Amino acid sequence: MANEEQYVSARTLNGQRLTISFANKANYQALGLRGFFEYHDLGVKAATDGRFHAQLVRAKKGSVQPAGRHSHALEFQMIYVLRGRATVEFEGEGRFEVEAGDVILQPPGMKHEVLDFSEDHEFLEITAPAQYATTPG
Repeated sequence: MANEEQYVSARTLNGQRLTISFANKANYQALGLRGFFEYHDLGVKAATDGRFHAQLVRAKKGSVQPAGRHSHALEFQMIYVLRGRATVEFEGEGRFEVEAGDVILQPPGMKHEVLDFSEDHEFLEITAPAQYATTPG
């Protein structure tokens, strides 16, 4: 267990498994929705059989670029900014600059666009369900 990124219990209790994600073993990968971010899965998707997802997302070095306007077909999306800053535009609401400590609770289907972010930008994203469709435009 000492060399593993996560501990996942084999036992299920009330539809979930005990999961511990070790920060010092974090494995960021460029396998997510946006090529200019790196993603670290916290094990919540597997522990909840896909009902929820939690991941750490950080900017890839030298990859500051806009994401394009889009929306997500999901039930819940929350973002907690851990480091850096980002400028986000929400359709019908305007532009907002968010920084470390700020939280975004984004309603399902709301069109939005990440216009800019710092090279040290990092955030925790929690969604329900774990898998959902993203629509450009």
